[in-house]
Amino acid sequence: MSKRPKMKKRWGYKPSYDPKIDLLSAIDAKQFPASERELIQHIGQILSGLMMYLIKFEAAIELSEFCDVAMYDDRKKAKGGPYQPTRMYTLWQSMAISTGALMVHHFYMAIEGIRRSITGAPVFSSKLDHTASGSKAKAAVPKS
Repeated sequence: MSKRPKMKKRWGYKPSYDPKIDLLSAIDAKQFPASERELIQHIGQILSGLMMYLIKFEAAIELSEFCDVAMYDDRKKAKGGPYQPTRMYTLWQSMAISTGALMVHHFYMAIEGIRRSITGAPVFSSKLDHTASGSKAKAAVPKS
């Protein structure tokens, strides 16, 4: 009996985060003026949300790939007969794709929230490398 083929990841996605990193403690709001501290803590919470969106996006991709493999196995079992994908797998895959798209949207909205929040914290903003973050953000947006 032949082995199940390894399905290639369509997205070419490899996680580039370390879940052990606590972004809330990485930003010490006490180093900044009292007027900016609440806003800086809010930015830290948004950054932690970004990590969660990455984790959920990866889970959505993994679920979609799992369904691909399961449907491949079902197709092999049909042995040339009429193949009907198992409804459960097609529904799971649909949910995974929807969740992945939603995570991309939430990620984008969180980045926009950080950009808007930074304008209210001039001392914090002065410590950031705006040219690097701007060029990376522009490179990530598809040209229309």
